[in-house]
Amino acid sequence: MSDLATSVHRLYAVKYVQVASMTLLVYDTAVLMDQEVELIWSTKVNVVQIFYFISRYSPYLDTVLNIYDYLAPNPNPRTCYITYSIGSVLTAVGIAFSEMILIIRTYALFKRSRKFLYIFGPLWIAACSIAVWSVSDFVKSIVFERRPEPQIPGCYMAVVSPIVFVCFATLLIIETIIVICTIWKGVTLLREVKSSPFMRAFYRDSILFYFAIFPLTIGNVVVFLTAPTELLDLFDTLTRVFHSLLCCRIILHLRAAGHGPITTPYVAPNSTVYTLTRPVECDFSMWDDAPEDQDRPSYAAREIEMVDRENG
Repeated sequence: MSDLATSVHRLYAVKYVQVASMTLLVYDTAVLMDQEVELIWSTKVNVVQIFYFISRYSPYLDTVLNIYDYLAPNPNPRTCYITYSIGSVLTAVGIAFSEMILIIRTYALFKRSRKFLYIFGPLWIAACSIAVWSVSDFVKSIVFERRPEPQIPGCYMAVVSPIVFVCFATLLIIETIIVICTIWKGVTLLREVKSSPFMRAFYRDSILFYFAIFPLTIGNVVVFLTAPTELLDLFDTLTRVFHSLLCCRIILHLRAAGHGPITTPYVAPNSTVYTLTRPVECDFSMWDDAPEDQDRPSYAAREIEMVDRENG
């Protein structure tokens, strides 16, 4: 196979993944819209709700830009640089907010421990600082040119630095720490986890989320370090979309657990990744920015009470 044919096949592979990522994003938004209206749009604005909106809808911006970069017919190199730079920055910012959602969820699991906050707050800030540095250097290194074969659509990246792999490596470290903390807390609450179907699903899905994102994050590191330029964006948009979808489903589930009966159809009884929509009652007030009350029962006890009421 000629070099040109090989290059075209690689570009088509990336195009298919980009379009598939957008399709998945639109489908998930449509499927969960009724629950989103009931659990998010109809409630007062708070920090978690803002994080939800950023995580849910910002992927549309950078995903559309990424699709343009690969489908536009004979685009101007300057336009390519602008759209690709904006898309790269938005991807980094969106993933950072999704990671914050995971940290907040783990923070709730640790009963809003200040020690946890003092550790993970600076850790998130450090990770964001590394991301800003790596993405900035990455964007500065990019040089777009006119394609030698103008019949091939999309932007032609002639020069680029692989430095952005540091961003994905940092992401992998943060997510690994989060899942280790979640598993460790599960061991300390082993009796509650065993006795509560909700808690079992909570921990199972925490691990499943990690292993759903893990291969994509590893794939990004490998691609940016070893793959040819045509395959540079093979996994990054898909990783971005997966972070958005899974983190938004986590928020919807916790809102469902904390706001009493939900009228939308019941979707998945054994998973917290798939939004729980059957009628439940539980005080998960952390997600409504309620003031901390030390006399409240523990997180695990509240979840067990929720399951008992639900099945009683």
